[in-house]
Amino acid sequence: MDYSDLQFEMLNIPRSQILGDGKCCIRYIYRFINVLPDQDMMSSLAKQLEYKFTFSKEVYELPEDVDIYSWVTTERLNDYEAIFILSKNEPDELVTFMYGINSLPAKIENVFGTVESIQGDSRGMWIKRNST
Repeated sequence: MDYSDLQFEMLNIPRSQILGDGKCCIRYIYRFINVLPDQDMMSSLAKQLEYKFTFSKEVYELPEDVDIYSWVTTERLNDYEAIFILSKNEPDELVTFMYGINSLPAKIENVFGTVESIQGDSRGMWIKRNST
């Protein structure tokens, strides 16, 4: 099957940033159609977005179970925009990176309200209709 450039949508995915303590993070700018709560409330709500990925030693043939933690912090920019920072305890973990692209946007929308855009790209490019 032949493909053309027009069949693919490119997301504006920010680069991962290595933090000094061996952790890393990715910062996404979200714009909402509703007014966001104040910073304290946003910080409290962001705790609902934590996620732990467990890789079983039996399933993945590892010497021991591996847990990868991800958590979200947020910085309110104005009434409609905020930075959501997805941090993880392991640098360059693909599973957490994919969580930030695939599952996290819909979860953020469920907690904070309807997303208008992420990284300047329309909601529909990041959040598919069946994921909300």
